Amino acid sequence: MAKSVSPQEQDWFFERLRGARVDVNMFLINGVRLIGRIDRFDRYTVLLARGSSSQTVYKHTISTIALPEGFEISPPEM
Repeated sequence: MAKSVSPQEQDWFFERLRGARVDVNMFLINGVRLIGRIDRFDRYTVLLARGSSSQTVYKHTISTIALPEGFEISPPEM
């Protein structure tokens, strides 16, 4: 079973991706793949931007976020 992630860990992860301004592959629980940059996020949603468009994604619908090849993110010091 997957480990539960605290809100602080989520915020840290999304903040690193937002600051890096890299495109990520986001997979939803229904199998849909979205590609874009993390522009903003809050407790319940992530704003994914690509080109001149953006879309709001509810966090509870996200299954996986795949980082770009070669991009590494270190675990938080908690």
